[in-house]
Amino acid sequence: MYTLTFKIPVSGTINNEGSIEHEYYSASVSEDGHASHLPPEIWKAFISLAYLFIVTWITAFVMVIVHDRVPDMKKYPPLPDIFLDNVPHIPWAFDMCEVTGTILFAIWLAVLIFHKYRFILLRRFFALSGTVFLLRCVTMLITSLSVPGAHLQCQPRPVSEDWTSSTYMDLYNKIAMAYVIWRGAGMSIQGVRTCGDYMFSGHTVALTMLNFFITEYTPRHLYFLHTFTWMLNMFGIFFILAAHEHYSIDVFVAFYITSRLFLYYHTLANNQALMQRDSNRTRIWFPLFSFFESSVDGIVPNEYESPSSIVCNLIGTGKDIWNLVRSSICFRKSWRNSFNGNVKKNSTKEH
Repeated sequence: MYTLTFKIPVSGTINNEGSIEHEYYSASVSEDGHASHLPPEIWKAFISLAYLFIVTWITAFVMVIVHDRVPDMKKYPPLPDIFLDNVPHIPWAFDMCEVTGTILFAIWLAVLIFHKYRFILLRRFFALSGTVFLLRCVTMLITSLSVPGAHLQCQPRPVSEDWTSSTYMDLYNKIAMAYVIWRGAGMSIQGVRTCGDYMFSGHTVALTMLNFFITEYTPRHLYFLHTFTWMLNMFGIFFILAAHEHYSIDVFVAFYITSRLFLYYHTLANNQALMQRDSNRTRIWFPLFSFFESSVDGIVPNEYESPSSIVCNLIGTGKDIWNLVRSSICFRKSWRNSFNGNVKKNSTKEH
């Protein structure tokens, strides 16, 4: 396999002679469109992780707020829904949904461990997940839907009459409740029970995002694996609806937004000419994409490492870190000794 360098005109200007001069974007890609230069850039993966960490905290806090704004079940009954009106409530279905999500997460974790470009995959996963859940915070907050199931016991927390004296205590309680939701990842099997966070389904987002990443970053000939992950995704969605935890529109919107954002992101990432042509628009509407994908020049190939090579790489990375720490310690010692020596010389001259 060899690489080809293409020059693609991305914009043009008219010179003094009236002819058009093009600005070219050079992309070095392999014959099959795969990228030829893929630095791991571990620091970007940590930045994307920090972004997701902040978004999950915001999401947990918003879930506490919308729980207090949930409409009164006596005044506002469940809305008409084609699926919920015709499928009986299955009490254990929501737990099964989270079991399917756990299986998908385990598969995705195995893909990350053995994939050669795991840090690129990680930063893409964190960036996309954070963006979708940040959008979910907006949709949850602006409109409060009625509780979808009569079996759910949803009541807002009582508000103290002495509002001024309890303001800080109320904020503390909200932060504490947000921590409980964040620590349990919003999962009912972890003891988290919330209401009001309906538009759109966070469980559907997680299932769909894991499914799409697994199918994208595993070889195409693994038909059994791809069929299995799609079945888990669809069954997980069915279990959400069978548990009457979300309206059908919540699930549909979650699947649509997650899948479209994933495909849009990867279409731009795999076609640098498109990203370069619409670079200004991309920076405005998706600034994280321009930052995270600045050094990727094509499709990320699905190459895997053996366990022995992974161990060797970890040992090599550990040695590099240790040498860096040693060199920094030695530098500090030498700098301190030279500084103390200069101080002694100056004090001797003064005396």
